Amino acid sequence: MTWVPSIHAPSKYRKMHMYKRYDDKISRTHSTNKKHFDVIDNSGRVTGYFSQDSFTIAGLKIKNQSFGEALFEPDLFWRTKNDGILGLGFNNVDGDEEPSVFDNMVSQGLVEAPVFSIYLNRYGSSGPDSVFTLGGTNPDYFEEDFIFADLTVPHRWQFKIDRVQLSSGDSIFSKSGYQAVLDSSSSFIAGPFEETRTINLQLGGKSFRSRNGLTKLKGQDICASRILEMGWRKNDEADWVLGMNFMRAYCTQFDKGNHRIGFAKTYSYEDIITREPL
Repeated sequence: MTWVPSIHAPSKYRKMHMYKRYDDKISRTHSTNKKHFDVIDNSGRVTGYFSQDSFTIAGLKIKNQSFGEALFEPDLFWRTKNDGILGLGFNNVDGDEEPSVFDNMVSQGLVEAPVFSIYLNRYGSSGPDSVFTLGGTNPDYFEEDFIFADLTVPHRWQFKIDRVQLSSGDSIFSKSGYQAVLDSSSSFIAGPFEETRTINLQLGGKSFRSRNGLTKLKGQDICASRILEMGWRKNDEADWVLGMNFMRAYCTQFDKGNHRIGFAKTYSYEDIITREPL
């Protein structure tokens, strides 16, 4: 789902926010049905109502796009510099959701194919900017062919995994049938308790509780693992969530037309700094 903070939020929330708010009064193409929405994402609970307007992304104008005007966003979102959330998933199984921004791009003939891809820079200022490609993939960011996995559910970027293995070759588990969902809105990898604990121990980690990626222990800075135990799981949801720290190792292709997801190894740091600028 796509949503943006609304100018109509209570004033006490508007004063606390660092980002822009959508103002329907300055739009000639705005409409609303005031249908309420209440969703929970990685940052917490978001509530508001649905509206419709034209969107422009990378010079592409999407007409009659449904989106949420958020009247309340969680505290965690207030601390970011985001102006909203661009949903790139699927409509739910019951089909009662409006088409996503990308689905409307496809239906309105704005992109060449029902495919988008994401490259996330993992090398800081030394590497190229992260890139979001609409309608295909950009070969400047990966060095090997894509390996594809078919999606296992009709409404989520979810696929089957058979094995988790360290770069040393040691296998963490080889149980068949685990399900993983790729989530670009997450900054971590989450999975079952025993498996994530084994991975962190293999990496030389020690257990301690922290709410941040970096904390102090006896006056020393400690780097916290972003491989976490899955603290929640519904019957139809995945065993693993693979977030941005997983995606940085690959150029990821989201192929809605063929209902699959693809991974291609990105260029190494040495290749990036010795190649001509992209």
